[in-house]
Amino acid sequence: MDDVSTLISADFTQTLLAFIITLATYTMGLVIYCSLTPHSEIKLMRGGNPAAALSFSATAFAFAIALAAAVHNTQNPVEILLWGANALLFQVGAYLLATRLLPELN
Repeated sequence: MDDVSTLISADFTQTLLAFIITLATYTMGLVIYCSLTPHSEIKLMRGGNPAAALSFSATAFAFAIALAAAVHNTQNPVEILLWGANALLFQVGAYLLATRLLPELN
């Protein structure tokens, strides 16, 4: 019986750690993304701008998908952080590419 409770406790601790790291990575990724864009998406959304809300929601959703895939495939904290950094680089790269190709989007 002690082996089962130890196994359950270890799995719960590992899952909780993965959840906390994923949530922190997600939050920091969105904060970094918002700081790199020239406009404050939060202010624009609070002002009732639906385009800003759609753009930010799509970015947040895409970032969440990448982190969900990382957690699904591993619960290693280092790998979750690496996948989160990779997803952030792709989000920023896509934003920069889109604004360079279509400057009127900005």
